[in-house]
Amino acid sequence: MIVNLTQAAEMAGIGRSTLWRKAKSGVLSTTKFPDGSPGVDTAELFRVFPRETDIKAQVTHEETSLELLKQEVIHLKQIISSKDQVIEVQAQALRMLEHKNEPPKRWWNKKLW
Repeated sequence: MIVNLTQAAEMAGIGRSTLWRKAKSGVLSTTKFPDGSPGVDTAELFRVFPRETDIKAQVTHEETSLELLKQEVIHLKQIISSKDQVIEVQAQALRMLEHKNEPPKRWWNKKLW
């Protein structure tokens, strides 16, 4: 929907001069009505000047994403810890096997001097 500059400024909660400066600087795209007067597409308006509900939704989304990432990090740390434990058990078993293959040490096989 295309609205005139006054309506656009009211919808965005800003002054008309602020809106006009953004349009002049190229930050906000404008269009023309059939009579040649300038207008602003509301989608473009809210892209440049997000509504408070849009900002809150974005913050909520970011907080949710952050919480999910934290949970994933905790889960990955648990997986790494479990794998470390398995590796340690396997290393102990390997050491036992290596030690088992050694010939038995008897006192008569030892050099006394």
